[in-house]
This record gives sequence, C-alpha cells and structure tokens, in this order.
Amino acid sequence: MFKFAGLMGLVLGTGLIGIMKSFQLKERIRLLEDYLQMILDVKGYINYFREPLIQIYRNEGKKCGSEGFMLFDRVRHDLTQKEAEISQIWALNVDKIYGSTCLGPEDIELLKYPGFFIGQTDYENQLARFEYLEKRLVEQIEAARENYVKIGPLYRKLGFFAGGLAAIFFI
Repeated sequence: MFKFAGLMGLVLGTGLIGIMKSFQLKERIRLLEDYLQMILDVKGYINYFREPLIQIYRNEGKKCGSEGFMLFDRVRHDLTQKEAEISQIWALNVDKIYGSTCLGPEDIELLKYPGFFIGQTDYENQLARFEYLEKRLVEQIEAARENYVKIGPLYRKLGFFAGGLAAIFFI
C-alpha cells in the first residue's frame, strides 16, 4: 500500500514538473505580449501628445498590474529621482522586474532596447525605432507561441512518462 502511494507520488510529481515547464513557456508569451502592449501605449502617447517621458502616465502606471507598465512607472519615477542615464535606469529596472522570470537572455536584451532611444532621439528616429522594436517583439511572440505549441505538450507528456518509467523501475 505504501509502495503504491509512493509510486503514484513519483508519477504525479514528475508529471507536475512537466506541467510547470509547459506553464513557463506560456508565461513567456504572456510577458512578451504585456510588454508589447506597454510599448504600443507609450508609442501612441508620445505620438499623440509629444510630451517628455517623465510626464507620460504620471499616475496610471501604479493602477495597472502588469509587469510592462510597472517597468515604465519605475523608470519614469527613477528618472526624476536619480542622476543616471535612461539606458542604465531602464536596464536596471528590466533586470529587477524580469530577471527572475522565464524570459531568455535574448528576450531580456530586447526588453532593454528602448532604454537606448526612448526620450533621447528626435521624434522621427524614435518612431522608427519603436517600429523596429514592435517588429522584433512580434517575431519573439510568434516564436514563443510556436515553441509552446510544439514543446508544451511534450513537456507534459514527458513528465508523466518519466514518472511512469521510474515507477516501473522501482517495482
């Protein structure tokens, strides 16, 4: 009886590990889409109002529970408080917010990219860089979706299979 319970625990435990790995792939998609939405909103705000970066979304960043808007609110706040370049502030806040997530190094570098141009270049150059960033984010999201569709079910099945195989080994 105890042996059976232990073996079932082993199968379920490895199955849950596979489900968690699959969930990380889905979470990557959500984080990238959230960041893209923030970039689109900031671009639209800059395009429409043409205000300085510090004035954008003065009180709205705290209301939104997404990581992207939290990042922008922290950057905007740190720009008023610290004596540093926006690229350094942006990169530091990206590391703080997204450093412990399931995003890969290529994703993190892409998230740091706006710090090099936002609020520092002329209007037309800034819009061109926003277009480039949007294109790259859409490509990353599509790659993440394909990865999730192909590998997500594999992780789930492999977790339970490995647990079943280990249970057979211990019988």
